[in-house]
Amino acid sequence: MRQSLFVEMKLRKFIRKVSTSLRYRWLDLRLPRLGTGSPKLALPDIEGTWPSGKDDSLLFFTVADSVYLDRYGRSFMASLLMSHAKMPALHIHVYNPSPDQLGLLNRLVTYSTLKLSYTWEQVDLQHLDKERKVRYYYSVRFVRLAQVFEKTARPCLCLDIDTLMVGKPSKLLERVVGADVCFYARFKKFGVNTKLLAGTLYVANTKSAHSLTVAVGQQIQRFVEQGLLLEKLDQLVIYDMFVRHRRKSDLAFCPFENKIIDLDFTEHGLIWYPKGNSKENLLYRRKKQWYEKEFEKIINEVV
Repeated sequence: MRQSLFVEMKLRKFIRKVSTSLRYRWLDLRLPRLGTGSPKLALPDIEGTWPSGKDDSLLFFTVADSVYLDRYGRSFMASLLMSHAKMPALHIHVYNPSPDQLGLLNRLVTYSTLKLSYTWEQVDLQHLDKERKVRYYYSVRFVRLAQVFEKTARPCLCLDIDTLMVGKPSKLLERVVGADVCFYARFKKFGVNTKLLAGTLYVANTKSAHSLTVAVGQQIQRFVEQGLLLEKLDQLVIYDMFVRHRRKSDLAFCPFENKIIDLDFTEHGLIWYPKGNSKENLLYRRKKQWYEKEFEKIINEVV
């Protein structure tokens, strides 16, 4: 009985992957026709301050809605500040922030040890269910990443806000030397929506990386504006655009291995990357709570 249930679950998962991949391919062909009218879900204007500077220093980038900013923003920022990075540069984009959250970010801009810039958007998603709202958040971040990349000519590391930088960024920079783009690859998995983890994406300050980043942002925007918030849309598009660009250019790729993106929260990892229920892992929770306490000390230093 258990074996038959296991087989049935595997079969359903397989069918879901196939249907998601096929639907994406079909809609990609149909989008030129679908996009002739006004957008069904127009992206709002951006407020705030874009990052500045054109050099080779790494820019960290993350996004969050108001709930995730409260839940993970403090530990995320503290982990960057305590990672021995020399005055880390961070850009945060927030969906529907509260006045208090904007006030906190504005205070942090004055903190001399962190080069912080932030933008936000007020977007009405009340007509969407919870799942589709989440898809909007994790997909549109790459539209915003492309916009950030346009504003500042420097390498960017896009991270989920629930990740923790527990090691030295210098190790990551050693790993990405010569690469245009890096991510945690799972190429052997079946289905174009499972080929990578989109929560950690490095793009270098190169023409090839710029072209890929812009293409990803434009493709996601095309889908979102037509209300096509597919499951794992970001992973579908990144992998699709990645394959297309590698075919026609000299795009240099470097995969992040487990020593860089650590899903098991070991002492050797550089970035702790929680997925699903692993957010309840005791090691992750304790580390997150420790960073939150350190953040409160930082806040007390800010005038």
